[in-house]
Amino acid sequence: MRSVHGLVLVFGAIGVGAGCGSGEENGPSATGPTASFSSSCINLECSFSNLSRDGDGAIATYRWDFGDGAAAATKNAQHTYAAASTYAVRLTVTDNAGISGEVTHAMQLNRLSNMPPTGVPLAPPTSVGR
Repeated sequence: MRSVHGLVLVFGAIGVGAGCGSGEENGPSATGPTASFSSSCINLECSFSNLSRDGDGAIATYRWDFGDGAAAATKNAQHTYAAASTYAVRLTVTDNAGISGEVTHAMQLNRLSNMPPTGVPLAPPTSVGR
């Protein structure tokens, strides 16, 4: 999110951005990026959309940790899980000044089948002549 009239809003619990300053009063300072993402899953196949912002520069790197030992380094990501469970998915972003921010979401995945149960007829039986 870019600043609006000099004000940047950061909502609690969506991520952690590390800032640094020169240590001097009124000296130059940098603000870190705010990591954020959305996700959608069908069965165990998930897509992750980056929503991260950096108010004073550009995001240079992305690091996804899917919570099952797999990782990715792309802006947006896709991942297929091996089993239904709860996973802590973390996105870490680093801006062009080397400052990082991260966010973690708990994902509850269930295997849902879009196939009808075995043995249930899809249509009533028909007879083909006698």
